[in-house]
Amino acid sequence: MMSPCSAPAVSAAKEKKTRGNYQLPGFVHMGTSLLLSVFLILMLVVFSLLTLSSARNNQDFAQTLAQEKKAYFSACNQAERGLAEMENGECNWELTISDSLVLWVEATREGDCVTVHRWQVKNAQPWRNEDTLTVLNP
Repeated sequence: MMSPCSAPAVSAAKEKKTRGNYQLPGFVHMGTSLLLSVFLILMLVVFSLLTLSSARNNQDFAQTLAQEKKAYFSACNQAERGLAEMENGECNWELTISDSLVLWVEATREGDCVTVHRWQVKNAQPWRNEDTLTVLNP
C-alpha cells in the first residue's frame, strides 16, 4: 500500500505528463519575449543610424557636386565671353575650374565665323602612379 504522503506526488507527476512533455516555468517565456523586444529595438536603432549616416553622406556628395558644377559653368561662361570678344585668328584659353581641373578651349575666328576646336576639361596636375602591385615575385 501507498503511504498517504507519496500519493499526491505521483498524481502531480502524472498531471505534468498529461499536459505535455514537461512544461517550462512561466518566467522563461516572459524572458524570451523581453529578449526578443530588446533585440528588435536594438535592430531598429542600428538601422536608423545607418540610414542617417547614408543620408548625410548623400547630402555632402550632392553639395560637393553642386559646387563643382557651378565652378564648371562659371568657367564656361568666361570662355564664351572670350569667344565673343575674340578677334580674327586663333586663341587658346586655360580656365581654372578647381584645384585639380581646368577647362581648355581652342578656337579660331575668321570674320563672323568662330570655330571651336577643343572644349575639354583636363586635370591640372599630371597623374602619377603612387601605388604598385607586385604580380609575380621574381
